Amino acid sequence: MPDIKTTEEKFEHLEIPLEPKELKRQAQLAYREYSNMDEDSLVLWLKDKGFCSYLYTTCKWKNILNANGLKWQNFLRIISIHKRDLIRWVRDEKSGMT
Repeated sequence: MPDIKTTEEKFEHLEIPLEPKELKRQAQLAYREYSNMDEDSLVLWLKDKGFCSYLYTTCKWKNILNANGLKWQNFLRIISIHKRDLIRWVRDEKSGMT
């Protein structure tokens, strides 16, 4: 019988990275400065400023994700699905994932 890993088992080696505090501070400033910025725009701003590449490349998540069939575009989709958690992070609110 083949060894079938659960999703949790596949990605259990992803390290929780250091919080990118400067990026968070910049996001908070942008969110306050542009009062008409909606949540989708804030998530796009975070992506544009390198939040995703920080996790994928700098934190070396790419190696584990790719080894389990999860490529860059899939990773971006997952980040988009969790946009509420990104917004909570910027607002210093507790994430629904904790």
